[in-house]
Amino acid sequence: MQAQDFIRKCGPGGPAFKLNERAGAQAHFIDLCRLLGMAEPGDADNPPLLVVSDRLMLEIHTHFTGTPSERHVFALADIAKPEVQQRLRQLWEDPEAFKPRRSNRDITEAAAQTFAGTAERLRAGGVAPEAVSHFLSQCVFCFFAEDVGLLPNKLFERLVGVKLAPDVLRAQLAVLFETMKNGGLFGVEAVPWFNGGLFKTVAVPPLAPEDVAAMKAASAFDWSAIDPSIFGTLFERGLDPSKRSQLGAHYTEQLRAAYKSRVPGGADVVCYWFEKARAQIEAGDLQRAGLVSTNSIRGGKNREVLDQICASTRIFEAWSDEAWVNHGAAVQASQLDGLAATSISADLAAQGLESEKGLSAAVDLRENRLTAFNGIQKTGPFDVSGELARAWVRLPSNADGSRNCTVVSPYRNGIDMTRRHRDMWVLDFGRTMSVEAAALFEAPYGWTEADPAALSDDEVLRRLLALNLSRAAAEAGSLRAQG
Repeated sequence: MQAQDFIRKCGPGGPAFKLNERAGAQAHFIDLCRLLGMAEPGDADNPPLLVVSDRLMLEIHTHFTGTPSERHVFALADIAKPEVQQRLRQLWEDPEAFKPRRSNRDITEAAAQTFAGTAERLRAGGVAPEAVSHFLSQCVFCFFAEDVGLLPNKLFERLVGVKLAPDVLRAQLAVLFETMKNGGLFGVEAVPWFNGGLFKTVAVPPLAPEDVAAMKAASAFDWSAIDPSIFGTLFERGLDPSKRSQLGAHYTEQLRAAYKSRVPGGADVVCYWFEKARAQIEAGDLQRAGLVSTNSIRGGKNREVLDQICASTRIFEAWSDEAWVNHGAAVQASQLDGLAATSISADLAAQGLESEKGLSAAVDLRENRLTAFNGIQKTGPFDVSGELARAWVRLPSNADGSRNCTVVSPYRNGIDMTRRHRDMWVLDFGRTMSVEAAALFEAPYGWTEADPAALSDDEVLRRLLALNLSRAAAEAGSLRAQG
């Protein structure tokens, strides 16, 4: 099919123009494939791209992991252009060409650096660190709020994205923040009331032209691509690099002072909120509370807080070890696991089930007194991931006929028994194996010769593939020689 034939068929007045979506969409895309000389649907793998078209416009939406979604638009009338056809062929020949150049992390770090520069300038100008952090927190909140539609029509982005004199922008920001505190009109836009206390105090500091430019630069970022979990850490660090974050440090100290008599020293900060909820339930001010933390909540000093909860009230539902993955941040969240139980103990184990006995109810065994064992102790960085270990085990035999499963084994400790298995393996050449004998295990020994921490996963797997191919070629040569 030629480009002009495709345009005439699909354009206004063409035979395919009035077809409904069900009748015309598939034929339209098949014709596009034939025009470009590409495989038709069902003949190729699906890359992380979404292609939509109303037959007059064609849009490509990218969905590569860890990058912002981008939209590429092509008009039907431009299909005849060679550069447009070449770009569309990349859907099949090189879909990675549509991958955004900047990752979400790149954008997040750049946004955080923008605010760090503003914080440094304001502090150097004599503005108190607390005032700097409060003002910039309000600005950051506005960017995220309009991204999810809480502020109408990109209101904050339009305000800071135009070139205004510093005094004018300062005055307008103060008006907007006051409006957000109570709700009302800002210009012709209806602004809702924002509770929570962030806008209870409005004190926009004097701004310099550099600060106005920084705000304008921040408005150009794709805030839907910014990872809040990463941004928060970088933002706090940028507020005052010489101290703990202005957003977190003074709150932490206030909490430690407020609950010093009830929460043990060394407990995680999240325990203050667990204790606060427990105290309100005990006082009758609260009926129930739901909290999320990492699974370290059930160990160490943190356990004492859960012990107190179980003493004064009860845990009626919990998830003892739940995978929680959020834009690349993977932790185990303690939120028991959908099973009925008489009660849940402070170590988040069910009571009343034969299969589950809480460790908090365990007692000392007389037979174990004066007995101790410190367990397995590694003397080097020999931990390897399950993926890498299994790749080693699948390799053909080494030159002496040995298999790599001799020196690599699954590794488990108490965490793997009481929580989720980490899929960790350990490389172990034993205490008596000579260096010469160990070197015969080519892939594992080669990994120990290099600094494991200096090798990326891709490099390790690349080396494994090269080794596997060389062995396969050698075995094929041997078979030909024998034949």
